[in-house]
Amino acid sequence: MTQDEQDFEDESIDYHVPNLERALAIMELLAERPGMGVSRIAEVLEFPKNSVFRIIMSLHRHGYVVRDGSAKTFQLSRKLLALGHAATNTKTLVENAVDVMRELRDSTRKRSFLERSRAPKALSSSRSSACIRSSSW
Repeated sequence: MTQDEQDFEDESIDYHVPNLERALAIMELLAERPGMGVSRIAEVLEFPKNSVFRIIMSLHRHGYVVRDGSAKTFQLSRKLLALGHAATNTKTLVENAVDVMRELRDSTRKRSFLERSRAPKALSSSRSSACIRSSSW
């Protein structure tokens, strides 16, 4: 294990990147209170106005905030939603179930079906289904 990896595992070591921390605080504030301008963000967070301006412009250039030109206010963009989606398990129900379905089919020598109901408490639906078959049976 490298020194960097050891340092990463050591929770007692406290690293700070002040501008990154400010950018995250700005994004969290805009999530709670969209439509704020640079001056108001600086006031609420007690950050230097020039620092807030530079961070907001960087976030805007990278597509993380959008600007209402007439009001000179900012709000978060949907780009953050894309990042959040990427962090989740994006496999479908069928993709997650296929290995288990194959095991079930092989152990029982029967077809294995999966159905996902559209409505809660419904017994079955054909909206999303999969069938694992063996051509030798």
